[in-house]
Amino acid sequence: MVLVLENITKKYNNQILFDNVNLDIQKYGLYYINGESGSGKTTLLSIIGGYEGFEEGKRRVDNSLSFAYIFQNFELIQQLTISENISLYQKLSNDENPNKDVIIEQLGLNELLDHFPHELSHGQQQRVAIARALMQNTDVILCDEPTESLDNDNKEIVMKLLKKLSINHIVIVVSHDQELMKNYYDCQYQIMNHVLKLVEDKNVCEYFTYPLKISERINNKYLLKVINKITLKRNCFYYGLILFFTLFIFISMRANLQLLDKTNIDIKSLNDHTIYVTETSLNGAQRYIQEADDYRKVYAFENQVAFEEKTINLKIHSLPKEYHKLNFIAGDDSQEQGIIINQFAAQKIQEATSMSFQDMIGKTITLKLGVNYTVKEFNFPISGIVEEYSELYTTQLYYPYETVVNELKHTYINESNSDLYTYYHTQYNQGYELFYDLDKNTQDIYQQLQKSYGIICMNDLLEITNIQNHYADLIQFIFQGIIYLLIGVIIVFISFFAFQDYRKQAGNFAIINALNISLAKIERNYVYMNRLLFIITMTVAILLVQPLYSIFLYILTMFVNLEIYNQTQSFILNEVIMSIVFFVIYTCMLYMSIRRYHHKSMSAVMKENKDM
Repeated sequence: MVLVLENITKKYNNQILFDNVNLDIQKYGLYYINGESGSGKTTLLSIIGGYEGFEEGKRRVDNSLSFAYIFQNFELIQQLTISENISLYQKLSNDENPNKDVIIEQLGLNELLDHFPHELSHGQQQRVAIARALMQNTDVILCDEPTESLDNDNKEIVMKLLKKLSINHIVIVVSHDQELMKNYYDCQYQIMNHVLKLVEDKNVCEYFTYPLKISERINNKYLLKVINKITLKRNCFYYGLILFFTLFIFISMRANLQLLDKTNIDIKSLNDHTIYVTETSLNGAQRYIQEADDYRKVYAFENQVAFEEKTINLKIHSLPKEYHKLNFIAGDDSQEQGIIINQFAAQKIQEATSMSFQDMIGKTITLKLGVNYTVKEFNFPISGIVEEYSELYTTQLYYPYETVVNELKHTYINESNSDLYTYYHTQYNQGYELFYDLDKNTQDIYQQLQKSYGIICMNDLLEITNIQNHYADLIQFIFQGIIYLLIGVIIVFISFFAFQDYRKQAGNFAIINALNISLAKIERNYVYMNRLLFIITMTVAILLVQPLYSIFLYILTMFVNLEIYNQTQSFILNEVIMSIVFFVIYTCMLYMSIRRYHHKSMSAVMKENKDM
């Protein structure tokens, strides 16, 4: 077994720290290295342990050798208790040290096991760091100023313990306390003028008798638990923010999809023989309506239809004047008294009856229509199913307009004042439709109504629609802006989170790595945990968006009268796709952040972590 440094050259900022340094350790014993402040004692110790690189030379170490490191700055994991810090290696490797209780007793730590590092003095933390290193059952123990923060009594306790361990371990101590060390070291080295010199060799060490073995079995479950403890606070904060931003994006996406051009969708479904009365015009228009015998209020009494003994909610409209231009995907317009439905209405029927589109043709639908609450049931066969031009998932059922008007033509508007305030819900305004005959002298009445009370003829509705759509366009613009902004924000945020979190935790991972735990295994568990948490966050967002969106719509409709369409399946698909995109970006950033630290030494990572 060998531990050899050959002609090592080390530079910092192009300044030589070591020049042609040699070290050959073939025996058990306590090796002492001293030197002036800034001479590179800590760096040399890190090179010996393999935690620091160098520019020239060779480091030859027997593969069976293992290292424990007592850090000058303690390097305790703040999120773990003293007991967890001391036992960290044993729990990770499933390799219990039979001398654990003795070491804890000798270092006076029994009363501190349930405390956290920040609750201890520097001297107490140093003893904890020493205890943790001694638990590892390693061949080599590297000690960087192990007694610096201790009182005289504890200094003696620690050095006696290290001296005892040097009987069957290599113990290398860096210290400036020469007076203390002269009573314990077997060999003394000194760094002078960038070179390591042997000062004294007492030649009392025994040669290696057998290699010490350490367990290579790593308890991944416990490692994952430790990583979770280390990152818990930051994860709660960062993943909470990711959830918040994601919900905003999903809600904005839903609002943007549902509030597009809805007024225009129904314009082609309305008949030219119509005056549309808005809520604001009802009071003043009452007497004109009562005087016009040719005006009749025809409306859908309810939006429920009966089909094959099933009750189905469908939006009901009069048959469009140019319905023959629609694209039929099943049936046709050959039946004069037939009903035409769009594919979304057909899908509703299919969900209720498991019937194919083609099988629906010829089947009878029963709907209720009325004039002034005179209700009549109408039975119409389904003659065709059309493909809507709109991308919105709205259900439409078109009944023969003339048939209904003729059937109800003797029912005129003669209701009381209170009845006029019962109005039919339409797209953006609340009101009802007044049907009239074109061959009657109604133009003067219409013009007066329009001039005085804002009653709208369907021939002019396209112009009015632009005003009505202003709210939808404004909302659409706002939410599109919010979507793009939040997508950019969350991409930047998850990238920042991935880089910053690993940077923040890299020091703790270096500590675990110094316990002879593979850095690759640490990183795999870290990546696994964060990817799992990200998936959980996205899943929670998808589950929460529907109830939160419902609340949002409720609040929105208190200020803007909008009709809302059901697009749940489309929404979920979009949200799943967006979640996958975020997940891929986050995973890439996570691996990139890890790769940034692969070229850095353990000591450099720890120093960077301390400076943050």
